Amino acid sequence: MILLFILLVIGSLSASETNWIINFEFYTADTLISTDRYNRAAVHPDASLGHDIFDAEELFPPFIYYVMLYFPHDNPEDLNTYWEPPYNYKYTFDYHPPILEGEDSWYMEAYVGLSFPTDVILSWRNIGSVPFDMGLFLVDTTISDTVNLRAEQFFTFHTASMLTGYDFIARRNVNTDFRLVPVSTELTTGVVARFYPYIYDVHGDSLLVPVTWRTNPDGIGYFLDNSRFIPTEEGDAYIIADYYHLREDSVLVHISGEYDSISLPLRPGWNTISLPVTPAIASADTALGDAFSSLLFSFEPTGYAYERAETVGVGTGYFVYSDEDTSITVSGVPAREVSIPLSPGWNLIGVPFGEIDEITTSPPDAIWEEFFWFNPDLRRYETESSLLPGRGYWVAAFEECDLLIR
Repeated sequence: MILLFILLVIGSLSASETNWIINFEFYTADTLISTDRYNRAAVHPDASLGHDIFDAEELFPPFIYYVMLYFPHDNPEDLNTYWEPPYNYKYTFDYHPPILEGEDSWYMEAYVGLSFPTDVILSWRNIGSVPFDMGLFLVDTTISDTVNLRAEQFFTFHTASMLTGYDFIARRNVNTDFRLVPVSTELTTGVVARFYPYIYDVHGDSLLVPVTWRTNPDGIGYFLDNSRFIPTEEGDAYIIADYYHLREDSVLVHISGEYDSISLPLRPGWNTISLPVTPAIASADTALGDAFSSLLFSFEPTGYAYERAETVGVGTGYFVYSDEDTSITVSGVPAREVSIPLSPGWNLIGVPFGEIDEITTSPPDAIWEEFFWFNPDLRRYETESSLLPGRGYWVAAFEECDLLIR
């Protein structure tokens, strides 16, 4: 009997219209505290709505504090879930017959009994085993809050004590199409591009879903997350989104190369710098490296204060500290024209390119005509007759305006 049960469960792992499994896992973020990873809501051609050979009882731990997810069939007051003795227990596997039309639901309870509050995670996997058309929903029966299991992969509680009921609902004929939607098909090396994978339902509503990405040819760039892509090679290529091997879509893109790497020299002590290129990722840690990001400051003119720069971009000037003669290499796309918003008073700006055709303001004549930069060798400010890319400059504005550099 045990051997037969094992063979039947293993067989049920294959994906089909009549044979699929959703695995639910319930565990503390610190997995050393407590985990419960082996809960299954599933269908099988030979299963029934009552107890059968596929259903397995939950095994509770012998200690006091733990988290547990289970399918309760031991409450005689709930006629929808109660099973007559000797099967009136809590279960870790709950198999139903196939859903050929309409919907079916599984009732689960999530129990948390800990000695202190902590993060507890409820997650699910094996979505790819379920037919594409089927909608998968988890409903909190206490507050009637619904999570779409195709859009999310987990959610987190912070608690020490909890008992919450959930209805897992599988509904036929909900999803109709899967499409990959690009923001643009004209890409530039080093510049973040965005692609959005959507499932569309019978009402035409879209749902952003997690996918696996690849490109053809390989190696033309890399994905930062579920939508952001950085191209690294020029040419034509396909961006391909794979939704659990159930559906796949692709878009043809053209990638042009305008990516530059610029070296910014630093002298010992404080230096004023700016970015002559737009980095692919604005994070200071990524664009400049960990060694300098913690010692990078911008100037906030409205508050008249220096602030730690978490992000970087073209048009802003920065103070950065160095212990020695060195350089920072910044990679990105060269700027062609920059509009820098200025506040009344002093502003720390950046110059993105060397050959400047024109510097104007809107409204006109809104700045003092002299620009100042900090000379790290002499450790003093100096005026500059020609502005150099990669340096940071102080400029005084008489009023709010936009500084345009072409």
